[in-house]
Amino acid sequence: MVTLKDIAAEAGVSITTVSNVVHNRKSRVSEKKVAKIWEIIEREHYVPSMSARSLANDQSAIIAMVTYITPRTTGSTVSDPFMSSVAASVEQRTREAGYYLMLRSAESVAALEGLIHSWRLSGLIMTGLFQDSFFDAVAKLGIPVVLIDSYVDDPNICCVGLEDEKGGYLATKHLLENGHAKRNGGRTRAFPHIAPAEAFAERELEQELRRKLGEGNP
Repeated sequence: MVTLKDIAAEAGVSITTVSNVVHNRKSRVSEKKVAKIWEIIEREHYVPSMSARSLANDQSAIIAMVTYITPRTTGSTVSDPFMSSVAASVEQRTREAGYYLMLRSAESVAALEGLIHSWRLSGLIMTGLFQDSFFDAVAKLGIPVVLIDSYVDDPNICCVGLEDEKGGYLATKHLLENGHAKRNGGRTRAFPHIAPAEAFAERELEQELRRKLGEGNP
């Protein structure tokens, strides 16, 4: 397998110059030499060593997608059909960018810190977080973080989420406009299929959505 030393010898440059080109530090390398080095790299199918790259940059090319598991819950990213679909898309994009995706779960900040330091992670993608003490600790880890499907309002954190309220509004509007409501216990229910244990939350949602629709409370 070809090495940096082999590439440097053929290109007539130092190993440091080849390393700079490989790691996209080309400001002090002429365009002619860059082109020559890349021609050799592509012809010889050179692949940089992840361990060497990790040591040189104090970072690996790994991004971890982590599910936070509380003491009351179990599972992982891959056990959720929605998150599995998201993970597949994330893996494709990270691969295209030259990174590797790790899927993990963590039950504490300590476990997360251990993961970051053990693998020298380049970034974190966290799922299902709330604005609580765990999130506060994550925000202070000193590593790029992106949240998915989380309920966090922080201008310093990138959060990709769903518009739950708008979705509920549109769904309820559709049901009400099409007469899908049922009288139950003296009040109208737009969601007659919801179990009694969820009735209070359902009623609050229904009343709020009816208020937004300008129809008043049932």
